[in-house]
This record gives sequence, structure tokens and C-alpha cells, in this order.
Amino acid sequence: MAERKQRMLPSRPPPGSEDEDLLATSLPVDPDAPEFRREPAPMRALVEGVLQRLNLPAQEFWREELAVVWPKAVPAELSGVVRPGKWENGILYLHVPNSMKLFEVQRLHLRGIEKALRQHFGAARLKQVRLMIEPDGTGAAKK
Repeated sequence: MAERKQRMLPSRPPPGSEDEDLLATSLPVDPDAPEFRREPAPMRALVEGVLQRLNLPAQEFWREELAVVWPKAVPAELSGVVRPGKWENGILYLHVPNSMKLFEVQRLHLRGIEKALRQHFGAARLKQVRLMIEPDGTGAAKK
């Protein structure tokens, strides 16, 4: 136990003072004292902070947030028809299987989907939601 290094206080009281006697008899300073511990942070926030300091884009984390909001933003009847595509420069692209569904979603549901997503992401982060026909040409929305 005597070999174990103990953390000492950064400044020592002057020799011969009462504080020096108190210091000699007090317990060692806990190197991991609760009052000095940082609050736990989500890993995503830490990674985003590092990417921001390195001036790298942190665009892949939107998928996690969107997965949580998606069931509330998209009506149940469209869950198998509309799927998120890419998010680029504040524009979220949604994929639909064909031009008929694109027209239907655009006329009846797009404003509601966009409003629900903006409430979560904010207008500064989500500037626009656009519709696209499936890029792979299969005409089937993937889940």
C-alpha cells in the first residue's frame, strides 16, 4: 500500500502552519473524486464534436434520429411506399416506387411529412423534403 502513488494537493501550506499539520493527518486526495467527474455523454455527441473540430462532415448521424421520428412523421399507409434516401445540404430526398405514388404523396402527404420532420430537426437543419422515384429502377420501396 505504501508503494501506491497518492495524489497530493496542488499547493502546500507554509511550513509550521496549522494547515500543514491538518494536511499531514488528512486522507489522500481521491484522483477520481465525484465532484471532478464529467457527466456521461452519448457517443454520437462525442464523435460529432471530434468531426466538427476536424472540419469533417457529420452527415451519417441523421439516420439514427430519422429512424426514431419516421413512424410518427409518415402515415401508416405510406410506410411501405416511402423511404428516406439521402440527406444533402439540408435537403432530405424521399424515394417512392413510381410516378403515380410520387404524385399521390406530393399532393396529399408531403406537407404533413415535411412539417413533422421539421418539428424534430428544425428548419435550419432541414430546409426541404423532395420526392424521387426509386433510383435502382425496381419500382419497389425497400424497408
